[in-house]
Amino acid sequence: MQYSSVSVVGWVALSFVCACGTASQGSAAETSKEPGVALSPAVEDTLGNEQPNACGGSVDRNLANLASAVAEELGRWQATRDFRLAADGASVELSAEGEARCRNGCELVRGVLALQQPDAVTRDNDPHELAGALVADWERQKAAENSSPSLEEHELARIAIEPSQCGNMFWFEAERANCSGECEFMAPDALQSKLLFAGFPNNPYLQFQSARDFRGRPKSVVGVDPTYGLTERGLSCAGTCTAACVVVRTNPISYCGWCCTCNGYTTTFKRSAWSPTTYVCQL
Repeated sequence: MQYSSVSVVGWVALSFVCACGTASQGSAAETSKEPGVALSPAVEDTLGNEQPNACGGSVDRNLANLASAVAEELGRWQATRDFRLAADGASVELSAEGEARCRNGCELVRGVLALQQPDAVTRDNDPHELAGALVADWERQKAAENSSPSLEEHELARIAIEPSQCGNMFWFEAERANCSGECEFMAPDALQSKLLFAGFPNNPYLQFQSARDFRGRPKSVVGVDPTYGLTERGLSCAGTCTAACVVVRTNPISYCGWCCTCNGYTTTFKRSAWSPTTYVCQL
């Protein structure tokens, strides 16, 4: 998709060793894709597209992964409604409202949440650390929403992907929910306030951008740049190794035995013990 005239109106730029999400008006026009080129969620993979920890730690990376997966499979960022604390208060899980909104069974969302399970220990994941961050950020999101006016209801739909330095930029069209006729979401930059649950604004993997001019037409879009994205690029069973510690699949392909590298180690993917759709790169 060509971004012939993208006017960025909201961008939180975070300083880090690797400048994630450095897309500008020029780079977007040069690298973005037609929506038809991007595969549908039913045949795409997630989590695993470049060298792990290229821009930061695995906790921040997985929080950003969750934000992208939530937009993809729940079609909105409403973490205080679509998620809840588990009974013991030590982890985060889908709520009944979130379950009811799931697209494609929420395989991507469930894959990230499953990394909180005690047995989900890998060379690149500490379940206790991830669960603690998810709980703290969910509570931060809840406190912020309790103290400020709520935003107009919104819906998100992915329309484009473009490469960036530490992953891919995922663009979602933002519209007013449950409307007919003119549904443009008038303040897309305000949706950044809905990303506190994913560590915003301090998460170096989570670069937020918004625009009100898309291909020369009034259209509200928002973009996030997680290190791992909803794309199959980089995953191959023939000759090359995938630079990823964890892959969550959304298609029937098994990655067992495929070459992978994780934090300097080269080995093969193995199905995880905690999730039938999650494969880990470890000995």
